[in-house]
Amino acid sequence: MKSMPICKAETPMVSFFRLGSSSVSKSQLMNTLINDRHSTFFHRNCSGSTKSCHLMDGVAEIAWYCPAGKPNDAFTDCIAFCNLRGDALLTEKQCDKLIEKSSMLFFYLLP
Repeated sequence: MKSMPICKAETPMVSFFRLGSSSVSKSQLMNTLINDRHSTFFHRNCSGSTKSCHLMDGVAEIAWYCPAGKPNDAFTDCIAFCNLRGDALLTEKQCDKLIEKSSMLFFYLLP
């Protein structure tokens, strides 16, 4: 396993977008996918959270998953996970940039 600064690593990027509003937290679902032991992305059900997060709309959060080389690793390679906060329909510039740079896209449409 090669060691290097994460900012220099070429990793696939997986971006998550929400279209419209939803009663279920996209960030919370992403946390379950990445690491079920602790939250990577802050979400509405976290301690100290509020119902309104207007300052976060359009912010793209990024977290890297880097496997430890253990049998229980969720993924075998480093992956960059991007979480576009807010409704993707209202943040065209951010959406376009993430679509351009991402290896895989997930659009969240649940009610």
